[in-house]
Amino acid sequence: MYLENFLLHYRKLIDFLGNERPRPGDLHITNIRSLAKLTEPTNLNEIWTKGKMLRVKYEPSDAQGGGRISQYFQHHTEKRIDFKNWEVSTMYGEIEPLLSEMDKHLGPETAILIPVPAVAMLGELSASSTVGTFTVAQVLYTEPPPRK
Repeated sequence: MYLENFLLHYRKLIDFLGNERPRPGDLHITNIRSLAKLTEPTNLNEIWTKGKMLRVKYEPSDAQGGGRISQYFQHHTEKRIDFKNWEVSTMYGEIEPLLSEMDKHLGPETAILIPVPAVAMLGELSASSTVGTFTVAQVLYTEPPPRK
């Protein structure tokens, strides 16, 4: 459930950041500033180029080799039963700088997005779409644990 939720939102974000042909009505990096009446970021093309690279990497067409997120999680297809290891920490590390850059232009001062606290990632993490994955939580003590 956590993996599918992450991948669903990741796919939406790479569509926002890097889709070359957004549909009419889609929010996209190239139209959100005009919709919100904001000035265009000076590095918009750089962010969009990096977003397009992520979209090609994680949503490759069949001609590019397939294996895209939407093949595994958007519809019930035979592809869903193929093993795929999702490097969640890597994916997060690749998209976070782009989101931080966009936040400078769409942050709380623009009053179009409500701020939410940042989420820390737990280092190296991967998950598979074909097996159960458990997230490990580490308990941190401020004092030594009690002795028995």
